[in-house]
Amino acid sequence: MILQRKYPFKESTWKEQLLYAFIVFLILYLLRPFGLATAQSNILLPCLASGLITFLLELVHTSVARQVMKRKTKWTILDACIYTILLVVFIGVGNFAFWSLYFGASLLNFSLLFSFLYWTFIIGLFITFISIGISYNRLLRTELASMLNKTAKQQTDIRVSIRDAAVRGQALELPINDFLFAESIRNDIVVHYKRQDTVATQTFRLTIAELMHQLPYDNVFQCHRSFVVNLNNITNAKGNSNGYVLTLSPAQEAVPVSRSYVAKLKTFL
Repeated sequence: MILQRKYPFKESTWKEQLLYAFIVFLILYLLRPFGLATAQSNILLPCLASGLITFLLELVHTSVARQVMKRKTKWTILDACIYTILLVVFIGVGNFAFWSLYFGASLLNFSLLFSFLYWTFIIGLFITFISIGISYNRLLRTELASMLNKTAKQQTDIRVSIRDAAVRGQALELPINDFLFAESIRNDIVVHYKRQDTVATQTFRLTIAELMHQLPYDNVFQCHRSFVVNLNNITNAKGNSNGYVLTLSPAQEAVPVSRSYVAKLKTFL
């Protein structure tokens, strides 16, 4: 389940929190929601005060979250969503209380409270959930990048042989780190490998299963029903929870990782 997947817990710095508070000030002062457009007095100072209140509430909320995080073994996407919702509620209620007192309105004015919460959710959640998605995808790329080349040095002296299943004696021998990826095309396998500073290819009458049997190494990974890659040679990875697109230098082709293989790939991270 995607909500139970690991998500990076990153405390906002005081500069980021100050920026968020400044954005709140700008929205209040320039757009003047919640009936502020009808205010007769200058609202510059109360808008600044509202921004300051937002900043202080963020500090308190982050401090509480830090203590909760110490008791958890894994911070998940669900945790991040709850963290965000509570922060938005915290800021919405805090600013509602401030503006109610400023205008002399009742703290039991639930219509005004819901109005504050509504617009706070609209603005806050839209920005924050986009941030969560970006951060999660960055985590996936970072974890994958941390895996790249981790076994390459250990396998420097290992040579492998890829043999044709139909033509006796036809084989390709090469260092395992020179193997880039293989693609299944109809009844053949096209092997892409490094030869000096270029990419060479050789075609074999093989199946993906037979190729995997000939290359029994963890870093030789079937990432798609038609592709096998050498994880040691990945130089770039783009993707999300649905899949990756891998680049293996010096090859120019992008190799897909289908969604059904993402979970298995994550076991190597």
